[in-house]
Amino acid sequence: MLWIKLAYRNLIRNRSRSIITIAAIAGAIILLTFMDNMQTGSYQAMISSGVKTGSGHIGIYHQDYLGSRELDNNFSFLKVHKYLSHPSIKEYYPRLYVPALIKSSHNSSGGILLGLDLQKEKNINPLLKNKVLIKGKWPRLSHSKDVLIGHKLATELSLSVGKKFVVMAKGKDDEISSKLFRIRGIIKTGVTNIDKNTIITNLKNIQKLIQKENSVHEVAIHLKGFDYINDTLSNLNSSLKSPIKAFSWKKAQPSLVDLIKIDQANGIIMATFLLFIVGIGIINTMIMSVMDRTREFGVLRAIGLNSKYIKVIVFFESLILGLISIFIGMFISLLLTYYTSTYGIDFSSVMKDMNVAGVMIDPIIYTVLHIQGNILVCMSMLIISILSSIYPAFLATQIQPAQAMQRK
Repeated sequence: MLWIKLAYRNLIRNRSRSIITIAAIAGAIILLTFMDNMQTGSYQAMISSGVKTGSGHIGIYHQDYLGSRELDNNFSFLKVHKYLSHPSIKEYYPRLYVPALIKSSHNSSGGILLGLDLQKEKNINPLLKNKVLIKGKWPRLSHSKDVLIGHKLATELSLSVGKKFVVMAKGKDDEISSKLFRIRGIIKTGVTNIDKNTIITNLKNIQKLIQKENSVHEVAIHLKGFDYINDTLSNLNSSLKSPIKAFSWKKAQPSLVDLIKIDQANGIIMATFLLFIVGIGIINTMIMSVMDRTREFGVLRAIGLNSKYIKVIVFFESLILGLISIFIGMFISLLLTYYTSTYGIDFSSVMKDMNVAGVMIDPIIYTVLHIQGNILVCMSMLIISILSSIYPAFLATQIQPAQAMQRK
């Protein structure tokens, strides 16, 4: 306790320097932990959206479809339906993606026809949220001509709600099939690829167009949670027959996984750099503290105090600085995290498109407390505080009593 009291007294002797150092360390902790919590929240939002609009937790495909995206790599939904009663499966959504030529009376453009089970997906798919519909109404299930169209594609083709247009696509036996559709609603998702190229309608309408009843390219499976993925995936692949295969969301959406890995790597680089800068700051503070107390340390050496005890004093000074900084930094960081986890941070003013790696995301990001990451930051900062005392402590033990006593 004596060494702690001595170290504490030395710190409060020069309050301004100690406060500046504590503020710098606490500021670094706030920045690193809050950014970690915000990253965690954004990753969860991206993955959740990717699961809802894309493959689900698990996606069932023709084994060659993910690599080729070819129309012919489809399969009959009837071949997999009987395997979707696994207790971990919450819901499943069959989908069909058909490349097509879209022609209006004014212009023509290539695009994608997206066939969904609109009734099932209305409450889960972000593409079908009410805020996405900017004009018109949702397609009626009983009307085979009703479609949703991306607002950029509608502008390019000079189409508006209620207007008709023709779609041409490759059908059965490689013959060209065509169908007349009517725009029921115009959507604005913020995802360029969807707004500029996509038409959404009921799955059966697309199946009739290409003359392939029950055909799908994807069955997106939603599970009760991410913890069920491995067991369910193994169970499905042991039941499905080639060329149909089940893939986890990571395999089905590799661009999203890669983006998260790159962002995490960038975060680690930034954190390492910031920790290095903080370490230099602590070393500088401790060296200045030692130099200011040259006469004091000289007196202690002159009365016979062992050099190891001088090292202990300097060590505890660094430790106390680190602990106080961690407490203050984490307290403020937790307050910020609590507030932003409740109300979120609105990035709509700086996000031109509401998509990341082709995944539609909400511009309001909610932070999520990443306990492991926050603990790692605090432990790293504490270790740096301790290591930063080594060189200043060494300098303190090198002070010669005779020379130190001559200093005023």
